[in-house]
Amino acid sequence: MKKNLCIVFTATLFSLSINAANAACSVPTAPDAPSEKPSLPICMSGYKSTGTHNCSNTEAENYIDEINKYMKILSAYAADAIVYANGVQEFAKCSAEEAKEGLK
Repeated sequence: MKKNLCIVFTATLFSLSINAANAACSVPTAPDAPSEKPSLPICMSGYKSTGTHNCSNTEAENYIDEINKYMKILSAYAADAIVYANGVQEFAKCSAEEAKEGLK
């Protein structure tokens, strides 16, 4: 997703022929991608095929906690990506307006 947004951003910059005169428009900053998802503990390696695991309650709870934390990180990343996409749109609008001003 980040790569696609960067491509859109780059294409927007190129198509609008952005130059130093457009410095008044604020360029948005893309959010950092989340870290890797938590690894499945060895005690759960057969869970997909058997539906059972060999984990202690503590091991299972710790893994579930890690997954829940990771899901919160992904949710925050998705929200940040939306803010970034909106910022790219505003930047493109601002740059286009500045380009039009140059024609007057």
